[in-house]
Amino acid sequence: MSAPNDCGAQSARSATASDAALGRKIRGLRRARGITLAQLAATVGVTGTQMHRYEVGTTRIAASRLVTIANALGVRADRLIGSCTAQPEPAKLEADAPDLLAAGKAVVAAWVSGDLAAAVRSLAAAIAKVDGPR
Repeated sequence: MSAPNDCGAQSARSATASDAALGRKIRGLRRARGITLAQLAATVGVTGTQMHRYEVGTTRIAASRLVTIANALGVRADRLIGSCTAQPEPAKLEADAPDLLAAGKAVVAAWVSGDLAAAVRSLAAAIAKVDGPR
């Protein structure tokens, strides 16, 4: 990973939490398909060490390399990056749990009663309460 610059911020080329999430997704798909790290690395054309760095998120993956990895795993590249946002902190999830539970109950109740508009409104209100205004 790159060292912080003079302002204390990391360089634009430094790996991020999203890179780590992408690496976890690659590792999960590789393991689910019964492919070893060495096999995937050989197919992609990198060393095992480099593939490990991709999977743990310490090295960013170029777009062209990402496409090659996706092809080797039998998926589209957009499937790999579709949900690679950093996960919320557990403490935040615990704090939001009562609101999420209440919102879920309201959505289900509206859905069961056949009022789809109320279900959508309940869901939107829950999202706004947890995520805040956009």
